Amino acid sequence: MLATLLALNSLRNIEDEVEQEWRAMNVELDIGGSRLLREPIEKAYADGRVGGAAEMVAEGLRQRFGDIPVELASALQKADEATLLSIIRASFTAGSMAEAVGPSLAEHVRP
Repeated sequence: MLATLLALNSLRNIEDEVEQEWRAMNVELDIGGSRLLREPIEKAYADGRVGGAAEMVAEGLRQRFGDIPVELASALQKADEATLLSIIRASFTAGSMAEAVGPSLAEHVRP
């Protein structure tokens, strides 16, 4: 029944009615255990984690070195978690923003 309601929700845009019916059924749904949903959930979690880390790195760089170029902020959003961690570590002792972000991202820092 729940699967049918979810399918109808996407087909007919009846989200409010489906939510109301689902709550009335008092059914617990463990989507974390779903093989179908596991991959997109894990990807969304990882994307959110890295996106949040990129924001923290950008703010740390701003606090230490001043405004960061838009190009660098964009590059940080695309960076992987290991790169962001490396930048955080380097930013504590780096003498410049370019030094902190390393050679692969230094091109996005204006001299």
